[in-house]
Amino acid sequence: MEWVGRHYAATLENLDDEYMSQRSVDVLDVCRRVVNILDGEPRKAPELEVPCILVGERIFPSDIISIDRAKILGFATSGGSIQSHAAIMARTMDIPAVVQLGSEMLAYSEGQAAILDAYNGDMIVKPDADAVRHAAGNRVHVNQIGSLMSIFFTGEDVTDYDSATTADTKAYADYFGFMLDHGIYVAPSQFESMFVSDAHTDADIQKTIHVMQEYFAE
Repeated sequence: MEWVGRHYAATLENLDDEYMSQRSVDVLDVCRRVVNILDGEPRKAPELEVPCILVGERIFPSDIISIDRAKILGFATSGGSIQSHAAIMARTMDIPAVVQLGSEMLAYSEGQAAILDAYNGDMIVKPDADAVRHAAGNRVHVNQIGSLMSIFFTGEDVTDYDSATTADTKAYADYFGFMLDHGIYVAPSQFESMFVSDAHTDADIQKTIHVMQEYFAE
């Protein structure tokens, strides 16, 4: 069964028509599910603890259907095509998706904070403060010293009291409420600071990052 599936998938993949060649992934997806059923081990949907960007060599259509939509911030694949069924489904479901990022991307993106730029077909891993501000529409400025940081909802550099007062306090209140509703208690005012301590676990930090990504994705 698996050999037959790979054989027909390879035949489709070698076609000159890009749309038809991407149907090879659909054949592999169906074959994978049939083999699992015949083996008495129906495929289980991946369980995501927090919202995240899914990264892999390819994304199967069945993966998109089976995963909780609320936990998917986007998809990024090393190969694939915008003509694949998975990419088409992602667009229909308003899920940002970027393809053909190269195999190197798989090696350094796992478990890292990232910005998925579906408009320009790129993913920025471990973005710096300037990249975060740009992704947020130049409406956020982050001041940081070590693990001590403050977030200001302004497109201006914040260096003193006058520049700090250009920040949008109503926007920060909306951000604070969103984070609190998702179990993250950040500084209640952007004129205060937050910091990372030994009391915060890796899971705490990753959850905070994912919730912030979810907020700015909206």
